[in-house]
Amino acid sequence: MDQTLYKIVGDKIRKIRNDKGLSQVDLAKHIDHTSASISNIENGEQRIQLADLYKLAEFFEVELSSLLPSLQELKASMPSIDKEIKKYPEAQALIDSLRKTMKEG
Repeated sequence: MDQTLYKIVGDKIRKIRNDKGLSQVDLAKHIDHTSASISNIENGEQRIQLADLYKLAEFFEVELSSLLPSLQELKASMPSIDKEIKKYPEAQALIDSLRKTMKEG
């Protein structure tokens, strides 16, 4: 996942946290992080571990999927992902080949 996708996840966490009237400190205590770490996660600057996403979903009493990017959000972020991939010519060649194969099939 690129930075944009981590930002989407962070925004979802922030929204649910705010809707529930919780501070970053409250949330940090529940998943054994610092409030600075929660801030970084919410800003998309720090990756969140899957185990912590499960803890959050349970704590927030929401489905895990509500913390993850939707298909529409993934599609919207594709230009930024494509931009990152172009930095790696081998990966770009592989993706181009896969896209061609998918169109033909």
